Amino acid sequence: MLVLRSLYVSVMADTLLLSLNNIKNKQKAPLSQVLLKFLDLKKNFSWH
Repeated sequence: MLVLRSLYVSVMADTLLLSLNNIKNKQKAPLSQVLLKFLDLKKNFSWH
C-alpha cells in the first residue's frame, strides 16, 4: 500500500510539473484548466 501511495504522489507531482511547464512554454492553457485536469487525474487515482 505504501508503494502505491508513493507512486501516486510521484505521478501527481510529475503531472503538476508537466502542466506548469506547458503553461510556461505555451502560455495557452489557463491555470484553472490545468487544475481541473489535475483534480480529474486525482479522482482516477483514488486508492485511499
